[in-house]
Amino acid sequence: MTSFGGAAGSNGKYVDATDMISVKAGAFGQKVNRASSKVTMRDQEAAASLAQRMTVLAHQASWAAEEIFKSGRCVTLKPT
Repeated sequence: MTSFGGAAGSNGKYVDATDMISVKAGAFGQKVNRASSKVTMRDQEAAASLAQRMTVLAHQASWAAEEIFKSGRCVTLKPT
């Protein structure tokens, strides 16, 4: 879920949206759950764009971590 605005100085604007990516299901998309009456279509598009970028970044980070784990370069830390 992504929120856009709602902070100090936002004039009461917010967008509540759900972003979904499923490689198995072949699904990709976003749904706006609710938005304030002050939100324009441009605000919704900006929130959707931000949500999509953050989802892609999260997936890229998890894929990179998976590669590192599979490489065998991990070490076991034994704090004293």
